[in-house]
Amino acid sequence: MDPVKEEAKMAKAVKVATLGRALISGVPTRQLRPLEALVLLHLHDGWALREAVRSALFGETSARSTLTSLMTRLRRLGFEVVEEGAGYRLLTRPDLDVSRFSRALAEGDVETALKLYKGPFMPGSPTPFAHELRTYLEEALVAAVLEARPLKPRWLREAARRVGPDLRLAEALAATSPAGLVLPSVRAQIAGAGLA
Repeated sequence: MDPVKEEAKMAKAVKVATLGRALISGVPTRQLRPLEALVLLHLHDGWALREAVRSALFGETSARSTLTSLMTRLRRLGFEVVEEGAGYRLLTRPDLDVSRFSRALAEGDVETALKLYKGPFMPGSPTPFAHELRTYLEEALVAAVLEARPLKPRWLREAARRVGPDLRLAEALAATSPAGLVLPSVRAQIAGAGLA
């Protein structure tokens, strides 16, 4: 491939939102599986084994043609993907909210991470990949908020609102309430966690 053309493609990063919604360049899309494939390839430095992608997005029993069709759909969304060796290479550089979120957490910038986290990764997607990444991202956010010193009630409330009922967040909120006063938001968290 021509290095100049490759550099030009890499210069234009397409914004993709997958946290709490599915957007490409600010436009909602229902094409969830292609976006999951995009995120999977991106998180694997732009290349992943064909069989790993198929298994993560469709399970072990899916046909090879299913994956070929998925990559065609990803290309129709404007992302360049090519077969390379036993896998797929992503040539279009996406600007993923998931990556910005992870980077913010790695840098200890919980405030930015909370702003980026609009909700769970690819809500409604039943794939093993989406489920695992969703769980990982939620746990990373909760851990970052709980590890902040001093505990910040606003961050605790915001995290609880975004991830849903979580006993750890509810207990931390109760602990930061003046004189042990249980606020309605804490009561709702405890009830949501099935402890009321």
